[in-house]
Amino acid sequence: MAERPPSGNFSAMLQRNWGILPIVGVAVVTIVSSILLFHLTAFVYINWKYGRAVWENGLRVADNKGHLSDGSELSRTGSFIVYDGSYFLSVPFFFGSVLRFPYLRMRLRGERLSEQLERWNEENGRGRQC
Repeated sequence: MAERPPSGNFSAMLQRNWGILPIVGVAVVTIVSSILLFHLTAFVYINWKYGRAVWENGLRVADNKGHLSDGSELSRTGSFIVYDGSYFLSVPFFFGSVLRFPYLRMRLRGERLSEQLERWNEENGRGRQC
């Protein structure tokens, strides 16, 4: 099955600069951001629901089942805010890194976005057609 040629500079940039390093970078950014955003959403929910003093005394989300460190459980709203909220907040980090790492790789090569389609055509034997 032949790969479809890019139709613009942006898609040519993604095809030319996607590789193992951007993939690893995306994975690292996504994992780290999801962990940090989970802690942030847990912090926001516990401070909102129970108060700052309870957070400072050590109340935390203890596991991925919604149990708190004092033995109680998160409510449905709490589970939604902490788990789903951290997921939805991490989505922009994923998509941002999917776009950013190929762009950085392109810039490190000293290339510009406006020349990506032309470079892709040259690399794939599809020089300018008059």
